[in-house]
Amino acid sequence: MGDAETVGSKPNWMGTLRVKAGGWVGGLFVVLFLLEIVFFRIAYAAVPGLIGTLTPYVRVFWTRCLFLLAVLSFSLGLFACRQRYREFYGLTEIAFGCVTAWSVMPSCFESDSNWPAFLGAMYINVRGLDNWRSGREARLKAGLASTIGPKEST
Repeated sequence: MGDAETVGSKPNWMGTLRVKAGGWVGGLFVVLFLLEIVFFRIAYAAVPGLIGTLTPYVRVFWTRCLFLLAVLSFSLGLFACRQRYREFYGLTEIAFGCVTAWSVMPSCFESDSNWPAFLGAMYINVRGLDNWRSGREARLKAGLASTIGPKEST
């Protein structure tokens, strides 16, 4: 009970601060609250127009991000397929390069702007030949290693 009497009789530092600063802190709170209301009223009036202006750009951005994510996922799947079935992947690349060259070739004679696509088809064919050769060598080496190695007696 002695503690309660001393606290009540002597003001602590928080009590005196509250008494001294009570007027301007409350006023500051009211001013900030009113500024917040005004700011949100302006934002509420301006945001729909801003969103209407930005929506086409946001749609294009997120569509591109989703498309890029799909391309990366598909590329990882093709990379895993290439690691496992390299010979078949090389043959597929060669076929894709030939189809690309076949479809681009007629337009190469009409304009010079399609020559990079034709050169890209040749590059795809070179990659396909390299993948096919590497996969074939690995398959033959694995087949020869299993037949040349020492036979286990059972």
